[in-house]
Amino acid sequence: MAAIREDDMTVRRPRGLRGLIVALLALVLVLPAGLANADPVDPGTWVSGEWARVRLTSIAPQKTKYQVGDVLNLSYRIEANLSEISNISVVSDSVVNANACNWRNLPAGPGGKYNCGRNTTYTITEQDLQQGFAKFSVTWTASGTATGTIYPSITIENQVAVGDPEPIVWPELEDGVSRVLANPGDFGFTCHRIPALTVSPKNGWLLAAWDGRPNNCGDAPNPNHIIQRVSKDGGKSWEEPTTIAAGQGGPAKFGYSDPSYVVDHDQDKIFAFFVKSYDQSFQGSGVGTDPQQRNVLHAVVVESTDDGVSWSQPRVITGDIVPNGETNLWRSRFAASGEGIQLRYGPKAGRLVQQFTFAKVGGGYYAASVFSDDHGQTWHVGSPIGPGMDENKVVELSDGTLMMNSRRSSGGGGRWVAYSKDQGQTWTDLHVDQSLVDPVNNASIIRAFPNAAQGSEDAKVLLFSNSFSASGRRNGAVRVSLDDGKTWSQHKVFAPGEMAYSTLTPLNQQGKYGLLFEGPGPRIEYMPVSLDWLKLLRVQIGHELQTVRRGENSVSFTVTNKGSKAAVGSVEFSVPAGWSVSGPVDINVSAGQTKTYQVSVTAPSAADPATHVLVAQGTFGDVAVTGEVPVELQLRPGQSASRKLDVELVNDLPFQGGQNAEPPSKMFDDDLDSMWHSPWNTSVRLPLNIDLKLGEEPQDLGFLMHAPRRTGGDNGRIADYQILVGDDLANLRPVAEGRWPNSSAQQFVDLVGHKSKYLRLTIKDTYNSQPGMKFASVAELAVHALVADSGDSVGSFVDCA
Repeated sequence: MAAIREDDMTVRRPRGLRGLIVALLALVLVLPAGLANADPVDPGTWVSGEWARVRLTSIAPQKTKYQVGDVLNLSYRIEANLSEISNISVVSDSVVNANACNWRNLPAGPGGKYNCGRNTTYTITEQDLQQGFAKFSVTWTASGTATGTIYPSITIENQVAVGDPEPIVWPELEDGVSRVLANPGDFGFTCHRIPALTVSPKNGWLLAAWDGRPNNCGDAPNPNHIIQRVSKDGGKSWEEPTTIAAGQGGPAKFGYSDPSYVVDHDQDKIFAFFVKSYDQSFQGSGVGTDPQQRNVLHAVVVESTDDGVSWSQPRVITGDIVPNGETNLWRSRFAASGEGIQLRYGPKAGRLVQQFTFAKVGGGYYAASVFSDDHGQTWHVGSPIGPGMDENKVVELSDGTLMMNSRRSSGGGGRWVAYSKDQGQTWTDLHVDQSLVDPVNNASIIRAFPNAAQGSEDAKVLLFSNSFSASGRRNGAVRVSLDDGKTWSQHKVFAPGEMAYSTLTPLNQQGKYGLLFEGPGPRIEYMPVSLDWLKLLRVQIGHELQTVRRGENSVSFTVTNKGSKAAVGSVEFSVPAGWSVSGPVDINVSAGQTKTYQVSVTAPSAADPATHVLVAQGTFGDVAVTGEVPVELQLRPGQSASRKLDVELVNDLPFQGGQNAEPPSKMFDDDLDSMWHSPWNTSVRLPLNIDLKLGEEPQDLGFLMHAPRRTGGDNGRIADYQILVGDDLANLRPVAEGRWPNSSAQQFVDLVGHKSKYLRLTIKDTYNSQPGMKFASVAELAVHALVADSGDSVGSFVDCA
């Protein structure tokens, strides 16, 4: 890569040779004229000069000793603080392509910083071998564009050991501790992405595959390879990588990307699906099924009958899996990376199922199952469901129903869920599970006990892994469901920092699992996890739908203990904005029992009819369990729902113009997927007022509803706010203030007891993922007024927003 993110350098506890911290002596020197010696500085340590600080951020591949011919890929970071715009020149007598770190017109001040490298290299020589080490240096010089000043140079010199490779010593496996299988630069690739993992059917070997990506580490149509490493001792040690399918560069380039395994346990076969690209990406692919069409992204499959030792030549199945045979309606497809399944129950037991994403002509991403009932001789596709889908996974539930779990291509948080009663032929009940927090990312879902009897309690236990974050690919976690995915209880973080795709697979030892995921770099990491590590507690919190009213309510919830020991702890609830709830409830439920408890919940006096979910958080020792209690707010006879006011924006707001304009009017268009957004290229000045005229006469206020942006990240979401009301803009009084969470969930502020003609929402601070910038954004903004009780019964209910 030409540039890497600063936080790509996070290091997890290493495991194995590829993950060892490089045993090298790094001499990072600032060398003014006449300076002959300096103390060694380790990689990653900043050294400050007159005008900048610099450091070597990584050397790839990582080895304890290098051999003649090894090519070291070097990455650097510089952070300058010059008084003028400058040009940076980088030279070296020993490092190739050092000038790739040159930079023209580097901004003045602390904003003048960048990463560079990956195509900056040093090659180990015979002379290095003779002396037992290699030295290489890079010198940085800055020249001011306005004054012509030449600033003192900064030289970075490094030394690595050269000699016979040391034997690999693989440490013992430890749940929750990862070992790196591939770092950036390893095996001749710029980076490594898109993990797949399975257990071979004959010998029980662990097979791990992923994209080895050259050049800029891009998706298809980069000439990527599918490479594989095998562990024959349950994940402790890993053989050197082999190639399942090799891409080719040059004018006639092609590549393979996005692997997924499917194991046929009846025939001891393993299939691997991936895409073959020529000149187009998934987004750019055209219609067609001819395997030689270079403008089409193709689906291919290979198979192995010897536990992954050898693989067949890639077989293009693009033409076999066109949904409904409608070639002119579907222009692109890819297999969701990770692992597919073989059905265990029902009339289609033995069916092999691999999930795909399809792009439709005219727009929209759809999900569908590709399956085989003849052990992979032929492949067919079911009916697609969508749009809005993306990488999707499938799991067989305890009754034989298939459940799909999909990334949302449009964003908005949560995961798409759908069900199939005909083993993947059709899908129904598409909905979003918001409890599965997700930043628009690939994920994994499996049954914890794949060989459990149909209908058994063990067959209902599911595991789910993803980036447990609403705002970025980080905080990798495994979650547990005890009820076929209806609710998700406890979770445990396995990667608190940056991580992206992950995939789980059950190991042959019951209750133990392999987890392969993308770490910083990107790199590929393997981690063993287990139910013991998860501290699985078979406790469920929930209840059937209950009715609540405005004001105080007693809400029931049940705690079911399916474990072998008493569940002793407490449960507390999160309620919608503006609602209140009583404190934690003490819990003590014997093994195998269910008990009912009550909690006091107060709904605002202006709350409108709607269904809400009260989220329960149970704490049992050091284990956390979550649950959901749905309630439906209904009005009492004679009560009236609030009235949404027809507001008028009476001040000017900065907004993003042009072709993708996001003007203030989008706050009032009843479309949660559009938004008002401040200009993209400049910071907005805070505090910023949004002034609304509510009517010609003072209005009896009920509440304000604010819907944050749902797509494209969190830039501009309101954090700190204040609400003021009054009958003229010159005399407003504050009535509410606070801090909204960094979430796409709608927020409500109770305004009961206030009458006014004007309302001002003051944005005091916002969330922003772009360093050094401040934006503001709102998807929807509404003010509701109270309606006097009529004394008549209310016959219908509407959503509050």
